[in-house]
Amino acid sequence: MKLLHTSDWHIGRKIEDKSMNETFECFAEWLISLIKNQNIDVLVVAGDIFDSPFPNNSSLSLYYKTLYNLCKTNLRHIIITGGNHDSVSTLNAPKELLNVMNISVIGGVTDNIDDLIVKIDNQQNQTEMIVCAVPFLREKDIRFSISGFDYDQKIEQVAKGVENFYKEIAQKVDVYKQKQIPVVVTGHLFISDLEDMDNDEKETYMVGNLQQIRKSQIPEFYDYLALGHIHKPYKIGKSENARYCGSPIHLSFDETKNKKQVVIVNLLNGNCNIKIEYIPVFRNLIQIKGTFVEILEKIKNYSDNSDLKAWASVEIIEEKFDPEMQFKIEKLRESAKEIEIIKLKYNFLQMQEDIEKKFKKNISIKDIEPSQLFDKILENVEHEKHIELKTTFTELIENYLYEDENEFSL
Repeated sequence: MKLLHTSDWHIGRKIEDKSMNETFECFAEWLISLIKNQNIDVLVVAGDIFDSPFPNNSSLSLYYKTLYNLCKTNLRHIIITGGNHDSVSTLNAPKELLNVMNISVIGGVTDNIDDLIVKIDNQQNQTEMIVCAVPFLREKDIRFSISGFDYDQKIEQVAKGVENFYKEIAQKVDVYKQKQIPVVVTGHLFISDLEDMDNDEKETYMVGNLQQIRKSQIPEFYDYLALGHIHKPYKIGKSENARYCGSPIHLSFDETKNKKQVVIVNLLNGNCNIKIEYIPVFRNLIQIKGTFVEILEKIKNYSDNSDLKAWASVEIIEEKFDPEMQFKIEKLRESAKEIEIIKLKYNFLQMQEDIEKKFKKNISIKDIEPSQLFDKILENVEHEKHIELKTTFTELIENYLYEDENEFSL
């Protein structure tokens, strides 16, 4: 039985107002070819299917087109779980129809926990694999209130709630384990004791800075643990059979150092054999920084063999103000035959120094994310208070989105 583990598709993602759907479509074509060539039986997508709770029509169309094409392969079953970016109602809307096509969608936790357990049967109706399709767990799913606790107590209580949830799942599938039927478990969460992850990266993935657990808090009742939420591939500790596969495409200029992959898991006779398949780069995201002359030279000499035209973030740095810079920028864009410049800024060091002495830098409000504005405010607050304040801020944003979703669905 071969399973392919992917996650964090983030369909509908944009960089500087440029849709990444074309890049995802290239990945989907590559994935379908891989599934056919490797004779994959089961596909698991571990959360964050969409980048937004309310994907637009083009993103929804791409999602359904991808599922339709996947159904034309040799796959026996597709399992999709919701992530923290996903709307439960959006994912679950076509659930009954997709179920007929052997696509199990678990957008969120249901009242009956048995609904999260997906059986993969052979043609003789014998169960050959169990997938415990656990989506992103919200506060209501782990059945407790965190009001009245301090920050450290909140973290511990959330972790305990997640741990108890997985223990309950483990009890449900114990009968299959006794029959030596392979069990695959999914999760969309942050495991805090990852090696080689710096603190800045950890803060990026801590949902509300609260939902973080240790590996030891997930009972090891699984043959393979398929995780989503972190965009960079990670093994959990030294375990080969517990992994984040990472996002399949570079979702920002900051991710370009990460080599993207999917994980193929071969479960046979009690063994779990892992094979990594690296994903080609379909569109290069490049950052170019320097003087105008240096950047012009780099752009003229740039070439690559990726499927799509490269996108560039360009920063021009000059010592003194140049009144002809606007004309030079037009020349720069004309010279960029192999590159599309989607982000461009320039700094005149002497002018910036003079301005900073008198005024704060003017920034358009449309270019600022709420989280970025809040981080700017935090610069005037004691560092020790940052985490707790960011936790409260993130909870408020999530509650706002959740209420907005409920209002939209009425």
